[in-house]
Formats: sequence, C-alpha cells, structure tokens
Amino acid sequence: REVRARSTQAAAAFDDERFVSGIVVLPPLSKKPSENTSFCTQVFIVQKAQERSIFVTVNNRNFTLSEGDHFWVPENTDYSLQNFSEETEARLSFVLIKASSAEEA
Repeated sequence: REVRARSTQAAAAFDDERFVSGIVVLPPLSKKPSENTSFCTQVFIVQKAQERSIFVTVNNRNFTLSEGDHFWVPENTDYSLQNFSEETEARLSFVLIKASSAEEA
C-alpha cells in the first residue's frame, strides 16, 4: 500500500514549562515524517486505530501497533508514524516531557 505524507494533525491541549500533552491524528494511508525529539522525552498512547495498522520507527527500530498500545521516544531520538489502514483514522495521545533547566546546564 502506498502511504503518503498527507495532512497529519497535531494539537496541544496543555503546554507549560515542564510538559506538553495533546493528540496526533493520522488519516488513512498517511505518515508523519521523521522528527527528532531534541531535549524532550515523548510518550504516545494509541487511542484509536485499526488492528496492527500503526507503524512506528524509533531510532531505526520498527514496531507495529494497535489500539491500546503505547510507546516512548527518548530525548534526542528520531521517530516517525504511519497509518497503514485504508479506512480508519488513527488517533494517538501524547505527553512531551521537557528537559528541566538543571538538566540543560
């Protein structure tokens, strides 16, 4: 199946100096291009998805996920998301934990 970079959406519900939380929406047959977490750690929970349709790459390691699964991405790590479902939109919630000032020094 051809998966293309089409209008994935991400929205933050909360954003303060320590963390950001929100949701990522992946339409059918879409992908979120590779991104680096920089000085943050991210935790994702698959809220809605067709069985085994979410393909995640974290630091060149691949995982296939379903609704209810979760994963984390350490700081300074590349990751990408793909939805291989032809019909079902995928929704993932996330929490991005920002590095503290003490850790950055």
